Amino acid sequence: MARAGLTSERVIDAAVAIADRDGLAALTLARLAETLGVRSPSLYKHVASPDAAIRALSARGSGRSEKIAIN
Repeated sequence: MARAGLTSERVIDAAVAIADRDGLAALTLARLAETLGVRSPSLYKHVASPDAAIRALSARGSGRSEKIAIN
């Protein structure tokens, strides 16, 4: 997958898929990058850590629309 197509929405969609399938403990940046077909550093523009991804999942689940914090 080309990096140009990597968006915060795609990153969170992939994080949701991992968490749904394997649980939150399985959500790592390496696993997220592998799922998206990119290297981990490519994710830092969209999400800084697994904790940030979990916060974004929580925000999505509650219906809040907020930008994913890099730090």
